[in-house]
Amino acid sequence: MAIHVCLTDEEIQKALQNAKIEVSSDTLDQVLEEFDSTYEEPVAVTLENYLDALDALIQEQCGDWSEYIDYFRYMKDLFQNEENLFSLVKINDGYCIVYEDIPEFDDDDDEDVDMEPLEA
Repeated sequence: MAIHVCLTDEEIQKALQNAKIEVSSDTLDQVLEEFDSTYEEPVAVTLENYLDALDALIQEQCGDWSEYIDYFRYMKDLFQNEENLFSLVKINDGYCIVYEDIPEFDDDDDEDVDMEPLEA
C-alpha cells in the first residue's frame, strides 16, 4: 500500500475533488500503524467523513453564511501548518486525515483546578 502525505496546493485540491473515494477500515488501520511514531495517539478518518463532520459544524455555527466558507483555504491552513498536527494522506486512490487524538474538555474539570489569584 502506498502512503503519501499531501502538502502542496495541487495535492490538497485533488483530494477535495476525490473525497468520495472509499477507503476501507483495514486501510485506515494500516495508516494508523504508519503514523504511530508521528502521533502519540493517532486517529485516522476518511476525508469524506471529516468533510461531512466539518460541514455539519459549519452549518451549525455559521448558518446562512456557511456558503462563504472556502474549504480549500481551510484545508491549506490545516495541513500546511506543521503546528496543527493534522496530516492529509493519499492511500492508493483514496484519502484520509490523520491527527492526534486529544481528549475532549469537560466543563466539570474546571472544578478540579486550583487557581491562585493574580497579584497586582
